[in-house]
Amino acid sequence: MTLCAPAFNNTFESNALTGLGSVIVLSLSLILLIGSLDYLKSQKLPIFELSILLLLLVAGLCALMKVKTLFTLYLCIEWQSIILYISICFIKVSVYAIEASLIYYIFSVFLTLLLLFGVSILYYTVGTLDFNSLKILFSVPLEE
Repeated sequence: MTLCAPAFNNTFESNALTGLGSVIVLSLSLILLIGSLDYLKSQKLPIFELSILLLLLVAGLCALMKVKTLFTLYLCIEWQSIILYISICFIKVSVYAIEASLIYYIFSVFLTLLLLFGVSILYYTVGTLDFNSLKILFSVPLEE
């Protein structure tokens, strides 16, 4: 049973399990935001901007739980990576934060290239990126 109509040409799937996962992620992020308010005030960091970044990260996590294709999975992972680059580098006076953000960016570029290369080889071999089609295709026993 689906909870809503297919969205974005049926690239996202919403069911009871993904709804429960979204509720858990939203509630944990709310607890995280409330728990970190004192720290953000003591470090004199902008609370509004960081809470917007957290909200965008949670939106990416909720979308990641509902993907049905490998390309949409890639887009959700990249969305979260961009938000994490920004949030890591948010403390501009810390050289360590800027260095960590740059190293994270460099490593993720190589991992993104590997992921796209693997997805393109899979698409070239199989002809689909849909998880349900891949499951059906790979569950068929090979002929001897």
